[in-house]
Amino acid sequence: MAIPPRATLALASALVAALAVAGCKTTNTVTSTQRIITDPILDLDASAAQVRTSRAPGDLLQAQVDLYNTWITEQNVKYKWEWIDAAGNVLPNATSTWVGMNIAAKQTTTLTAIAPSPRAVDFRLQLRRAGD
Repeated sequence: MAIPPRATLALASALVAALAVAGCKTTNTVTSTQRIITDPILDLDASAAQVRTSRAPGDLLQAQVDLYNTWITEQNVKYKWEWIDAAGNVLPNATSTWVGMNIAAKQTTTLTAIAPSPRAVDFRLQLRRAGD
């Protein structure tokens, strides 16, 4: 059964309006889907297989991310941790620098880090190819 053009237009207008209202939200919240940020090329060759968080002594957030190299050759990558407070702001961190590493072909490696402050409630892990 075909949908009348008028109904299609009304449905499309309602969808656009809903997306516009959703885009106006002012809360700056980091969600789990924003935790791992990769460049588009590396995204094809490696993936975050699992993400775990816990609390270390001193009520510090601890994060572990399992990275899986989906490619048939070793991947040279760089990564950087950022720690996020309850307001969604990145916490100052003297050790937030790019670190290089290799992931063997078709292998998983685990990256682990501990937040510099108990104010950290979430994290962001940035990944890129080492040559970029």
